Amino acid sequence: MGLGLSQQPVAYDYGGNVVVQPDAAYVDGDAAGTPQQYAEQASQIAGAGQSDQTVADDKWLPLGVFSVVEANQTTSNDVFQLAVDKQGVIRGNYHNVQSDQVMNITGSVDKTSQRAAWTIGNYQTPVYEAGIANLTKDQTPLLVHTSDGQTRQMALIRLKPSTASGDATQP
Repeated sequence: MGLGLSQQPVAYDYGGNVVVQPDAAYVDGDAAGTPQQYAEQASQIAGAGQSDQTVADDKWLPLGVFSVVEANQTTSNDVFQLAVDKQGVIRGNYHNVQSDQVMNITGSVDKTSQRAAWTIGNYQTPVYEAGIANLTKDQTPLLVHTSDGQTRQMALIRLKPSTASGDATQP
């Protein structure tokens, strides 16, 4: 199953080829607007997937189960299970291991920019963002756009199947 992307996979290396500074966001050295505009784009991508209706026979490609890790940390209580359909709709589950809280994830992939963005439950923020190609890797950077207009970088660490349902420590 393909997403029908019109170009080769684009890697998003936050802090490398994608830089969000206090006055501007840059992608591959080109200005991509203010940090607020860049975050709003991610919010629009996530929102597009929230309103898309899926049908029972949709084919889903599992992207994986990931621990969401803060910088300089090795453990996390936050786990994302993500899947995408051929239209680029993202669905999944968020699980807070400590509280045993589980909520739905909704979002989408922008097929032109190849940015994937999603939110948890019915919340509009925070918006989580990664390149769709990055979600095939065992470890990848993640941007988190918060309600107060801040953007911070975290990491997604793929969990091995034996740890995906239990302890969410880094493999």
